[in-house]
Amino acid sequence: MNQKMNEAVIIAVEEIFIKMFNIKIKNNTPLEKNVDQTKHEVNTVICLVGELNGAFTLKSSMKLACDIAGRMLNMDVEKGSEDMRDAIGEFMNIIVGAIHRYYSDTKTFNISVPSIILGEDYLVYTKASKSDKVTIIEFMYEDNKFSIEIYLK
Repeated sequence: MNQKMNEAVIIAVEEIFIKMFNIKIKNNTPLEKNVDQTKHEVNTVICLVGELNGAFTLKSSMKLACDIAGRMLNMDVEKGSEDMRDAIGEFMNIIVGAIHRYYSDTKTFNISVPSIILGEDYLVYTKASKSDKVTIIEFMYEDNKFSIEIYLK
């Protein structure tokens, strides 16, 4: 488990929610385990390459993704709509940019364009082998729960 990365993720997510939405969120202790087998309606994945390789995955409900998109766009957003997909992808870009800033002041990784996967009958695997572990950090505000899954090679 990369403690410095975990701290960067927590600080970045808290900062983004405060600055963008004026919402204070809470987080659980980061857990290292096998890929999260829980099904999520929305997975937003950004891969990283460079000195660090791996992926960040934002896992949430469709309701939460629409709420975030609606707050970003200042309008009602339909489930699964192009507006929702674009906004949640951009939201993840903002988070990962902040993670990078808090993780290091030197260039440690480049990021991919976000991939958004919608539905309920699938699992997202961003790991190379069965022995690899991921770190999962759950966040909550009001009755909303989401997680950031960190996979580093």
